[in-house]
Amino acid sequence: MTHKAPPSWLNPTEPVDPVPKVAQDTEPVAQDKHATLKTNRAALVKCHTIASEMRQNGHTREQTVAALLGQGHDVDTVVDAVETDWHEAQIADTSKPFWERTYYDPHAKEYILKNQRGTWLRQTESQLKRRFKMVGVRTSPPKGEIISDADPLIQDIQDHRDLHYAGALAGWRDGYYEQTATRFLVTESPTIIEPVKGEWPVFREFMENLLGDPDHDQLPVFLGWLQIAYKALYEFRHRPGQAMVIAGPRDCGKSFMQKILTPILGGRAARPYRYMIGTTDFNSDLFLGEHLMIEDEAAATDIRSRKHFGAQLKQFVANDEHRQHAKNKNAYALLRPFWRVTITLNEDPEDMMVLPPLVDGVEDKVIILRAKQCKMPMPTRTEAERTAFRSVIISELPAFLHWLLYEFKLDKSLQHDRFGVVAWHHPALVKAIDELSPEFRLLQLIDGNLFDVNAVWTGTSAELEAALTDSELSCYREANKLLHYGNSCGTYMSRLAKKVPERVQKGKRGNNGREWVIYKTAHEVTQTEMEVE
Repeated sequence: MTHKAPPSWLNPTEPVDPVPKVAQDTEPVAQDKHATLKTNRAALVKCHTIASEMRQNGHTREQTVAALLGQGHDVDTVVDAVETDWHEAQIADTSKPFWERTYYDPHAKEYILKNQRGTWLRQTESQLKRRFKMVGVRTSPPKGEIISDADPLIQDIQDHRDLHYAGALAGWRDGYYEQTATRFLVTESPTIIEPVKGEWPVFREFMENLLGDPDHDQLPVFLGWLQIAYKALYEFRHRPGQAMVIAGPRDCGKSFMQKILTPILGGRAARPYRYMIGTTDFNSDLFLGEHLMIEDEAAATDIRSRKHFGAQLKQFVANDEHRQHAKNKNAYALLRPFWRVTITLNEDPEDMMVLPPLVDGVEDKVIILRAKQCKMPMPTRTEAERTAFRSVIISELPAFLHWLLYEFKLDKSLQHDRFGVVAWHHPALVKAIDELSPEFRLLQLIDGNLFDVNAVWTGTSAELEAALTDSELSCYREANKLLHYGNSCGTYMSRLAKKVPERVQKGKRGNNGREWVIYKTAHEVTQTEMEVE
């Protein structure tokens, strides 16, 4: 994981013995920037190997850090390698008695330790005492006393190895961590596909058939988004990424593509939609999967739910830390899961209504691609044929990921400093979303009710609202519903002025507020009109 600042122990002051020979072998720096990821991965593995050997030879963490930094490795790589080695050693050191390798979850009132197969196991206190009995530690007090031999050992576990969170955590390897005053035990690692050079003709054909667009070259955006996400997981480094929307005809293959993304993104998926629209307050299941999928949901299309969805989408995309809240428990533990949100939907207007309005703060958090009805590279009519098709795609993923990491190059025009790739929106889908937005519905009401012989309407947002909600008009009920909260009319007019300046323009600001100029038909915008504040 990426470190905001080096840990407190990263302050080497002790003398350092000679580094093991493997640490003195230096590799030439890769000149091709496509080899950077491979070099970084090799450096991390190499540092981990050195850290493990130095620890076994009695070196402290401080000495190990000094040695690795002295070899020219960057701080993040050194910290990742040394911390991982010491965490693994702490958990796997079977020379310690089992109670020194046991953690306590106070929320579940359970003890957690690894069994002989290396799987994290939860134990009640009575089950833990049985383990004490098996190694000869008495769990009942001697005659005339009230404390058994096991009691202080159990108390020590509760006092010194208690946890804020224990369980799988999206994007994290299993092990014990302390971060931002939170102590947590990750009990399961994601499954990361190892890239292997090879051919991937079936997946290539499927992807190009589904997302290739001769008028709008959107495929590089998809590949750039996926490259950044997989690279971050491959290196176990946290990096934010936009939500990916794929809209297209029914049964075109978009949902199949979404499911193929799950093994690429760690092999674990969760369903966030109910939490994101506010119909549940519980989100603990979302922390178990890297891939947050929204598809074929019972969608809420009212504007209130869509706005709530947009606000949550911004949080999921941009925020590092999230509070975990399980059912029947208090919300606790600020954690840093690795998440990628994908949304697949049909491009019919009623299905597109699930998306939030593309207003400020949302539009740069979402990538919107258009899928088309594509010819499958293999037969998919029967269940057996679909299973065979999926098996072939899965078998090609290591080769595809090797190409994606080491050969694919994202054009500079599509790169973004924060997210790695720009928030690209397919023009046809943006137009469809805009037509469903409340501001465009307001414009439709204006067109159908305000213009008579005049080709221009001028007034404040309050005057516009009063005109549309006049009970003499047939639209007054819908207008009241659309403009139900304070200044919604002014907000929608501001958006229209940005999206269709040829129809809506800002006028002068007077004592009663901003005036708006609305044209019945498209009007050429002059420089003077553009400069009106």
